[in-house]
Amino acid sequence: MPSHGDASWCARGAELLAEADALAHLGPRLDQIFERAQEKGLLGRATVPRREWVHAAAIAGGVADPGEGRCLDLGTGSGLFGLVMAACWPATRWVFTDRRLRSETFVSWAIGVLEMSARAAFVRGEVAALARAEALTGRFDLVVARAFASPAVTAECATGFLAVGGRLVVSEGEGSLADRWPAAPLRRLGLAVAATGAGPRFVELAKVAPQESRFPRRLAALQRVPLY
Repeated sequence: MPSHGDASWCARGAELLAEADALAHLGPRLDQIFERAQEKGLLGRATVPRREWVHAAAIAGGVADPGEGRCLDLGTGSGLFGLVMAACWPATRWVFTDRRLRSETFVSWAIGVLEMSARAAFVRGEVAALARAEALTGRFDLVVARAFASPAVTAECATGFLAVGGRLVVSEGEGSLADRWPAAPLRRLGLAVAATGAGPRFVELAKVAPQESRFPRRLAALQRVPLY
């Protein structure tokens, strides 16, 4: 039976829906966290919390374990994507980012529930500004994003945090990935699509080179004139 530190269940993806009762410690804690997130308005009313965290776990099972890498959750909201991945990869270290105090309060509580305080922290602020902060710029091996912003805004913010050789993993809905993640503008950010997943849908981009010096831009410019 999986323990709190056992990541093997993450690779089984959607099978967890049938096997969630076997998660003696982790499953109930994640249910508690994301049901509470829904009560507090950090997840939509139509959302099924267990289905959402199972989906995040399935994505974690579809990408390479970062080992002891430093990871960042972009615009974390309820923390659903980053908290689940942090649970899947117990050697990773995490920073959760959001501008909202209620997100900071909630995710800080959830970090405690999952006993991750020694390897996870919350930094509150506008993500586009944090991406240019000296303490955070180019410091991360993995950035993850779920329902953060458009692909152009997500990629531009994320590249500021990523070291060359790092990766960006984004949970995807419907639509053409080629249209959402076009090669030419991503090249200006030092990014290239490295892998995609169909079930569940996600895209993984690699930081293959430094971004052009003007990126990431300030939030007002980023929103006024998206890169694509």
